[in-house]
Amino acid sequence: MTESLNISNPSVNEPASWLSDTMDRLESLSSFTRALAGIQSAAELYQLMKTLVSPALGTKDFAIFSLLPETGTLYNLLSEEDGLPASAVFRSSVSLVQTPLDRENLPDKDRQWPFDLDEVIAAQNAVPFLKPGNGADRHLCHLFELRNGAELTGLCIFIFNNTKTGISGHTASLQLLFDQISLAVSRIIINKKVQKQQEERELLLAVSTSIAKVKDHAQLHEALTKRLKNYFSFSHIAIAMNDENRKTFNLFLLDPLSKSRNHPDYERLRSKSYELNDQFVKTISTSPYPVSIDLQSYTAEELPLYLRINRESGIKMIWGLAFRTEERTIGILTFFFEEPRQLTANLMALMTGIGHLASVAVSNVMALQQVNKLLSFKSTMLSFGIELRMTKDKRALSRIIKKQIAELLEVKGFAILLISADQATGELFFYDHEQPVTVTAAFAEMAERPVPLNSDFYNEILKSSAPVRFPNDSLNSNVLEQLLSLAAEDVLVGTTIKLGDKIAGIMVMNCSDMRIISRDRQIFDSFCSQIGIVITNIQAHKDLEAQLKETEKYRQQLEVEKKYLAEEINILHNTSEIIGESSSLKGVYHLVSQVAKSSSTVLILGETGTGKELFARAIHNNSPRKDKVMIKVNCAAIPANLIESELFGHEKGSFTGATERRLGKFELASGSTLFLDEVGEMPLDLQVKLLRALQEKEIERVGGRTTIGVDVRIVAATNRNLEEEMAAGRFRRDLYYRLNIFPIDLPPLRQRRDDIEMLVKHFIEKYSKRCGKQITGIGPKALEDLKRYGWPGNIRELEHMIERSILLASDNTIRHIPLPVVKDDSVNIPDEEAQFALKTIDENEREHILNVLNYCAGRIAGKGNAADILGVPPTTLNSKMKRLGIRRGHTS
Repeated sequence: MTESLNISNPSVNEPASWLSDTMDRLESLSSFTRALAGIQSAAELYQLMKTLVSPALGTKDFAIFSLLPETGTLYNLLSEEDGLPASAVFRSSVSLVQTPLDRENLPDKDRQWPFDLDEVIAAQNAVPFLKPGNGADRHLCHLFELRNGAELTGLCIFIFNNTKTGISGHTASLQLLFDQISLAVSRIIINKKVQKQQEERELLLAVSTSIAKVKDHAQLHEALTKRLKNYFSFSHIAIAMNDENRKTFNLFLLDPLSKSRNHPDYERLRSKSYELNDQFVKTISTSPYPVSIDLQSYTAEELPLYLRINRESGIKMIWGLAFRTEERTIGILTFFFEEPRQLTANLMALMTGIGHLASVAVSNVMALQQVNKLLSFKSTMLSFGIELRMTKDKRALSRIIKKQIAELLEVKGFAILLISADQATGELFFYDHEQPVTVTAAFAEMAERPVPLNSDFYNEILKSSAPVRFPNDSLNSNVLEQLLSLAAEDVLVGTTIKLGDKIAGIMVMNCSDMRIISRDRQIFDSFCSQIGIVITNIQAHKDLEAQLKETEKYRQQLEVEKKYLAEEINILHNTSEIIGESSSLKGVYHLVSQVAKSSSTVLILGETGTGKELFARAIHNNSPRKDKVMIKVNCAAIPANLIESELFGHEKGSFTGATERRLGKFELASGSTLFLDEVGEMPLDLQVKLLRALQEKEIERVGGRTTIGVDVRIVAATNRNLEEEMAAGRFRRDLYYRLNIFPIDLPPLRQRRDDIEMLVKHFIEKYSKRCGKQITGIGPKALEDLKRYGWPGNIRELEHMIERSILLASDNTIRHIPLPVVKDDSVNIPDEEAQFALKTIDENEREHILNVLNYCAGRIAGKGNAADILGVPPTTLNSKMKRLGIRRGHTS
């Protein structure tokens, strides 16, 4: 060992001193070797070299470089360690790409080790391990290779102040020493790798734990910067996301602590979209590994806005890595550094792991944003739908639509057309009523007109399933152009409003950017669906209201008809059919059969009690209108001031007592037959209105402002001589000619004596049950009396006479008829077949007055009584009775 070390040249005369020094050195080397076996860190190795090796070898300075084969770089292991003093002589690292580790390339390639530093420096040759400008007072340098077997793991370098060194070469002892140092360096490197890997795992775990809790941009920023900033010493970060549809990328996350936030173009940086074909973004996006970009190597013109702003704010280098999902790049994460920083292999691996975690976090934030957006959208659409369904006024609905479409889709103006069934025209349905143009008379007139849909503009909208963009001049100065007020930078968009597969309308909008509609297509489609539902509901509600009005009209009509029928049943059960077979009656039957099938107006004439209503009903029952109820009005039984309301109806409040709207008989009889009984009693002023209703086939309710069309067949009846009434001025000629289209003159009972027996049998059967008697027939004498009587009251008088006779009958046969006067052929048969005796005028007048008084049961005054029948005032009749000697007792 002593020979191999050859540390010094002792004198032959001093053997004891040489031996003592050699033993001391051997002991030091042995202690050093034992100490090396326990070395675990660079700090321990530094202290050992400083205290044992350096004094023993007489070195001024030393360094140990470890080799990283994956990067081809030598690192100064001792000066890099935290807490160790950095050498002023040695470099921190040397790249072997530029300076291969080969003695042939060293300055003293023709010399043996050690080499003279003074000569090297004087020759101005580069020494890769030494810093420039140092080492002028040093003379010798010695280098030893550190190996692990055949693998080079590093270098150990010593520098001496003396011109001579005690190390003469690579002896076996020194090789053993440096093998021990190599093993220690390998352990240190392994420990550093393990420690580094542990630190990286802890860092990734901490970042992963933080990222798992990320819900928004602020939390994502904190998760990525809280630990990574201390580890990488970057200034700030940024995240950009790709938009493949538009071939752009947008800034997803900007660091609020960015150095560039005070730059004048910073706000522009935040709002701008960038092209995906940008060379810097493309470089980062296409690389499978993190990329380092030195901003100082580019001019300002070569840098895009987002990098130029950062360089002008003091950033010198960026690291960038791409996010990927299923081989597709979705975004990039960028770290910004104020000083250049080498991106090593270990850092690249660590950055890749961080990139995966950040990718998950960004995806989670975006997914959560989408969920929150959908929840917000659903909440908005729910409230929007509720507002729409609770509002029926189109102006209020337009206001709601305007608010929602502006908030959801940033639409400036809109107009919605309701499409006709044939899709030929559109009706302006919803629009912004707050536009100034809407208050003009010209717009109001234009808005009422249908919009033709035969242009290319509307055709393209109708045939497209997606929103369509158009040039701003596509509206051709119509009502929509006035509503939208398009600016030069606005975008014109048209789309259909559908409910299912049915097109309900067209919506035309102007907005600043159609990409918002394209991006939020689900929101847009849902919005349009809500509008479609609203339009359909409004139309359905409108149709329903019309149907309800029509139903209410029919309901009221049915209620009135029901009431009317109930009244009619009580009246008509006495005259449920026409009885008779006389020749005069058969002629009437023939006329009825001829006119019944038509809709012509019929005028039935005849004395009171001849059955005019029965024949009117027979005409109705044999007509095409028989399925509806015939409506009857007795013009003589209704007060003159109420007959107009009875015929034509009235509105609520039209006169005192009109507490509700009432349908008139004309409306009730629409589609059926209206029977005007005693039409000759109608006041003249109402005759004019009746004539108009018959001619125009429309009426106006009392107090109403609109006309109502009616389809009514008129059957009128009267016992008056209308020609005499016209001559007296009590009946209008034009109305008479309008009614007298098909007259039917009913014969009086005195001209139908052959029918009396049939009528008597019918009335006996009818009233026997009602009166609770078992009357089976009438005696011959009583029947003969009935046939001889003149019957001024016709069939009605006969009916009442039979009812009275049933009540007076003492057995099951009517044997006596209580006729008004004593039966005398010369008196009671006034027709052309009657026999009469010659009498004076006073006798005839007295007999006639007595007959009338008997007919009226002695009642003189009042409607339908003696004075009224005789056509004289009651006072005149009393005077005549006194003069002719008629007293009350003379009447039965």
